[in-house]
Amino acid sequence: MSTAMAKTFIVAYGVICFFVPCSANWCNADQQERLTATAAMATGGQALRVDRPAVVFSTTGEAELVRAGATSFSDRRYRLKQWPPELGAAMFLRDTIGGEKSLRVVRPGMVYFLTPLAHRNPRGSQADALERQGFQRVALPEVELFEFVRPTETYCAVYQKECVAGEVVEFGLWAVPVMLEEARTTVHDARPKPGRETVMVAGREHPVPIVHQNPGPEYADANRRFGIASSITRTPGGRLWCGFSSGGEMESQDNFGVVLYSDDDGQTWSEPFLVLDQDGPGGIRTDHVTVWTAPNGLLWIMWSEYPLGLTQPHSSQWAITSENPDACQPEWSAPRKLADQLNLLTTPTVLSDGSYILPTGNWQRDENNSRPLISTDGARSFQLGGELTSEVRNDFDEYMIVERSDGRLISFNRMHGWFLVGESSDRGRMWTELRPNDIPHPAARFVFMKLRSGNWLLVKHGPIDTLTGRVQLMAYLSRDEGLTWEGGLMLDERSCSYPFGFQSDDGTIYVSYERQRWVQPEILLARFTEQDVLAGKPVSDRAALKRLVNKAGGIARSPHNLRHWPLRTTQR
Repeated sequence: MSTAMAKTFIVAYGVICFFVPCSANWCNADQQERLTATAAMATGGQALRVDRPAVVFSTTGEAELVRAGATSFSDRRYRLKQWPPELGAAMFLRDTIGGEKSLRVVRPGMVYFLTPLAHRNPRGSQADALERQGFQRVALPEVELFEFVRPTETYCAVYQKECVAGEVVEFGLWAVPVMLEEARTTVHDARPKPGRETVMVAGREHPVPIVHQNPGPEYADANRRFGIASSITRTPGGRLWCGFSSGGEMESQDNFGVVLYSDDDGQTWSEPFLVLDQDGPGGIRTDHVTVWTAPNGLLWIMWSEYPLGLTQPHSSQWAITSENPDACQPEWSAPRKLADQLNLLTTPTVLSDGSYILPTGNWQRDENNSRPLISTDGARSFQLGGELTSEVRNDFDEYMIVERSDGRLISFNRMHGWFLVGESSDRGRMWTELRPNDIPHPAARFVFMKLRSGNWLLVKHGPIDTLTGRVQLMAYLSRDEGLTWEGGLMLDERSCSYPFGFQSDDGTIYVSYERQRWVQPEILLARFTEQDVLAGKPVSDRAALKRLVNKAGGIARSPHNLRHWPLRTTQR
């Protein structure tokens, strides 16, 4: 994270842990031999507890994602070398190496530290100070936290304590607070009460979003001049919901989110029914509105907020839900923060074991790679999956995930010229390096999903073997898990982009997309079946193409040029 960040941090996890220098995850044979006795000795400690992580607050440190080579302290160039594998993906608090420091527990739970044992580093160890405050050592081997001229001094052990709200933990020198990264994605991250409350987002205060349930005339179709990035879903009672971004005249801090619905399968649509807008023009950008129906019938509306810009720090992903989305006046949950510095632009995937995997992106590419959010408990909590890495640098991560029949996951990611493809054999916890495949495609969003029949759906620009611009939106099916693609249903031959797909229980496929972002922008809908795709033309009684969902009445005074919509095609 940037050193320019506000020096404030909040972690939403019930346990705080400290590491004392030791060796575990990234080391050589000699180091492992030296640690044999230490590992045996560690068995006398406490069992590691990760069930109730704490939320902690610091006024001096910065949150940093654990990765090899990360700077351990803000005033030294020491870099992380090893990490206890039992902690998995985590964050640590990067602070000065010396001086008196403290953490305040905001929500009760377990707090963790890494620190050297006293016999290894008498001057730097904080083991005694932590034990005086009630911390106990965890029964894990030591790890060599960072490289140092006297390496044995940096071997650290894990300490933990269950803390109460309001408790202050004091420490100095070589003690590193550890936060399990899942902490940022628990259901308790944002539980706003009436009024303008704030939560912490990557070390910066952020206002709890405002959901306008009775939008004013300023949000009416006639008064808007911009529209982008739609999503579509259908709820159990048959109502269609569509979300998209609007506001201002281009992609900017003026953007806000719009949600509307249809009760006649897309024939007609409401005016804006919900609006997600923090502060009117300027200020915080609200974007990437994703509507999604979970298997239990719960309607999710998710979106991202960008206080400093699309690729800048302190963005956050939010959600509200409704248990009665087909009612005349649905009831909505309070806004819930799902994650810091992630966004969602594509359809979530439900795996065969009932897990949810959200293909979330991180557009601060100089900081961290994108990682999906994974839930194994029906979205009560989320954990971060593995990083998506590639030697080929793309512009924005917009990817989708499909589960193969053998349980492996495959992801398609946006890249100009082709798709970047990666696989996971452990339900998204780790991914192979993304590599280009042989399907031509421009730098644009697409649809890649597994249908109820087991067949795969791909909605892309142009014929399956042709590179086009953002024109000719077409649908294809694969009956052999991506080895070959069939059909070719033309959804819209005009300039258009950003499809989003959903399949209802009866097998109907719905794809929303956008056209003319700046000139009376349109959100459109294609409704079809597998039969239509394979025939390459509408043949079913469910088929309906180019159906208008929403059209803003204004024209941007200074619309962007149409550089994203070249009409040339390239055969491969």
